[in-house]
Amino acid sequence: MFEAVGVHAAVFMGPYLPRGVALGDLMGLRLSRSNLQRYGQTGREGKAMIENRRRQRLLSWLSGMVTDDARTTPLYRNTRSWMAVPLKVQTNVSGVLRVSHQEPDYFDEDRTRLLSAVADQTASALSHANALALQRDAAAVYERNRIARELHDAVSQKLFAANLLAGALARSSGADEAVREQAQVLERLNRSALAEMRMMLFELRPDALASVRMPELLQQAVEALVGRGGVEVTIDIDDAAPLPTAQRIEIYRIAQAALSNIARHSGASHAHLQWSTPTDGPAVLRVKDDGCGFVAEAEHPGHFGVTNIRERASSLGANLVIQSAPGEGTEIILTLNRNEKTP
Repeated sequence: MFEAVGVHAAVFMGPYLPRGVALGDLMGLRLSRSNLQRYGQTGREGKAMIENRRRQRLLSWLSGMVTDDARTTPLYRNTRSWMAVPLKVQTNVSGVLRVSHQEPDYFDEDRTRLLSAVADQTASALSHANALALQRDAAAVYERNRIARELHDAVSQKLFAANLLAGALARSSGADEAVREQAQVLERLNRSALAEMRMMLFELRPDALASVRMPELLQQAVEALVGRGGVEVTIDIDDAAPLPTAQRIEIYRIAQAALSNIARHSGASHAHLQWSTPTDGPAVLRVKDDGCGFVAEAEHPGHFGVTNIRERASSLGANLVIQSAPGEGTEIILTLNRNEKTP
């Protein structure tokens, strides 16, 4: 039996699984408490541990039956000797490799030396894999930042200039009515594109998203909807009690998803977004429209907006109410747990 215990508590059994135990059955396995204590000692000391004549006292066995994962029982039932080796590169221990055997006195000097060499190679491979993963993450962040800079310096600036020109044309007294109307449409589309571009830059650079206050985040989401045309949006945004970054981002994404649903599916002519943070009560987000509505309790295959909103609300520990009916519009009310509202 081969068992590697590390950051992910992975278990590798190979062909040594007991009869009737499949590898998939071991996913999420909670290992024996006594073994975890030994693994912890091996990791702390950075030295191999060997037990060549394993005996289990009755009291220890009864305790294990109560506290341990029942699936571990067949893994250790016939073990008579075992060895735990730290997966160590220099002084950094990333896990522990355990090897069990049915015979007593199995781990002699040669086998100990062999398994120590296997552990060294395994630790080296894990170290290289972690280094490569870090390099990939760093490369992805660098590329996202590069794209964000280019979008900001090139595309955003051109959209801003086009928006200024469209606005000037829309207000020009020398242009006829038809030209001014088209210029107003162009100005609105440019404003929407700018808002969506800022939202895209936020997605490319999450650190930038984390530094933006809630009113600005919600304003960007609203402007992206208004720029699409056809929906008039009124807002009432309060920021008297700022929220922690993680909560602020989740609430923003819930508002973004709700507004996106209005644009895509509701056929609404008016929407209202309210964000209130009273000092004597919970923070509340409301998004309401006068669109076609839907049956909130029904399944909506292929439409993931409501599902995403529910999942994000659940991750916040917030109370979510979706009020809707065919022909009666939709209102989404998110109430943040007061205990979670800490600066």
